[in-house]
Amino acid sequence: ILEKSQALGEKLGQRFGEWQQKFDCVDNARHMGAMAAFELVTDKGKRERAPNPELAGALCKKAREEGLILLSCGMYANTIRFLMPVTIEDSVLDEGLDIIEACLESLT
Repeated sequence: ILEKSQALGEKLGQRFGEWQQKFDCVDNARHMGAMAAFELVTDKGKRERAPNPELAGALCKKAREEGLILLSCGMYANTIRFLMPVTIEDSVLDEGLDIIEACLESLT
């Protein structure tokens, strides 16, 4: 179970890293095993990033329309959190991540 959790975290971390490079709004990606999150922000290049809860809400809504339920959380409601079961199939995880990426592309 621990190995699977670590593998899921690494997969999420890699994908989040790609999104941080691709999207100016994705920042502060992190994971601890299968528990992972990233933040949606404005002014990513500046020292004082601004949380973007509006974009987080829009992402959750758009993803729900595509069949994926996301949670926004955090002090500023701009964090997208992941905690999937360690038994998730790779194809299901990939499908969910693809939906998120497509939603980010359409919203930014």
